[in-house]
Amino acid sequence: MNTRMLTVVVVALTLLLLAAAGCSKKKIDAGQGAGSGDSYAASSRTGTEGDLAGGAGAGGSKFGKGDDAARKARLRDRLASDPEFRKAVDDITERIYFDYDSNAVRADAQPVLRKKADLLKRYADVNIVVEGHCDSRGTAEYNLALGERRARSAYEFLIQLGVSPERMSIVSFGSEKPLSPGGTEDAFSKNRRDEFSVDF
Repeated sequence: MNTRMLTVVVVALTLLLLAAAGCSKKKIDAGQGAGSGDSYAASSRTGTEGDLAGGAGAGGSKFGKGDDAARKARLRDRLASDPEFRKAVDDITERIYFDYDSNAVRADAQPVLRKKADLLKRYADVNIVVEGHCDSRGTAEYNLALGERRARSAYEFLIQLGVSPERMSIVSFGSEKPLSPGGTEDAFSKNRRDEFSVDF
């Protein structure tokens, strides 16, 4: 292969890699930091695990990966038949919000996270995904990093409250999934958030 042909191949591969890296959803290895200071480079990947009330306690799941489908099926059945569990899931999935360009857990979010931690310890078979979101200001790359920091802030807060990290994963969507469209401050404030989804 001549030098010119090799250059064309390298450029084409580089463009393909850049296009793949531009994906708006970013899963993050919850055990990896996003860097320190102003360095927002982040790693990607995730992990998760998690018995109904009174089972495995606040730690990780007592079930192996082969039992994950059965665990999820039990949770879906319980959600359909148990109003108390439905209410617990509603509380576990309650959003929290952030100030502009900040990933600090606000004072009004702390009781919400404490309630989540209590419920996650009670329902030890429930695993969650923490999703970080941003408003539309800033570049896509910056918002993905900020979304990660927001998700990580809630994740770390829950760990400090006794929730096992193996039962949680984090993902950043940056500004790609706005809750409220538009360019007003009201819309921006609704989009600066963490969402919590139950893994079933």
